[in-house]
Amino acid sequence: MKTILYNKITGEKSATRQGYYFVDGIRPALPDHIVELEIIEQERPFTAHNEKLSAQWVIDVEGGQYRYEYILTLKTEGELIAEINSQADQFDSDLPAISIRELLQQQVEAEATTDADLLENKQVFQSYRVGKAYLLGEKFRWMDKLWKVLLSHTSQLDWLPTIAPSLYVEITEPGTIAAWKQPVGAHDAYQPPTQVTHNGFTWESTAENNVWEPGVYGWAQI
Repeated sequence: MKTILYNKITGEKSATRQGYYFVDGIRPALPDHIVELEIIEQERPFTAHNEKLSAQWVIDVEGGQYRYEYILTLKTEGELIAEINSQADQFDSDLPAISIRELLQQQVEAEATTDADLLENKQVFQSYRVGKAYLLGEKFRWMDKLWKVLLSHTSQLDWLPTIAPSLYVEITEPGTIAAWKQPVGAHDAYQPPTQVTHNGFTWESTAENNVWEPGVYGWAQI
């Protein structure tokens, strides 16, 4: 057992080991203002993307412990936005200057005949950022995937590409069957014979303007 000696008056601490303060084989009594505390270290907890972790040593004289406690708190909206945009800056640090990058993007899009051509050159597209004005048809990278803007807007924290299917669509390889996403209106409803994956199965839409979940209505399992 690892312990420390703690001075209740001065707040000073001194590391000790078993037998460190024994004299002639006898451990002398400690003064009233000196206590021995067991050193306790908690296991580091898992942190979600929206949490931040801090830690502190806690002196618990009554419990006889000197504890290293982890503290989880939620990140603020500003911290989350700053984190996303900072990561985007890091991902884009190897890209050319914006003016050159825009020319490269225009060239790639002009020469691309399929989505596969776009995906092959996705590294020239800028990473997604929060607080940026996006135009209809604009393309960007997010989660190592290429996306296209469906509606012009200024991006927000609660409109990330993976949770806002009305604003963005992932560009996939030809023949790739995308996962089903809940449509939010007529503009992104599914039409026959669109195929999707959902709950481990592949489905084909049998209904026009289909906003139903596969397995409920308007889909045939294939």
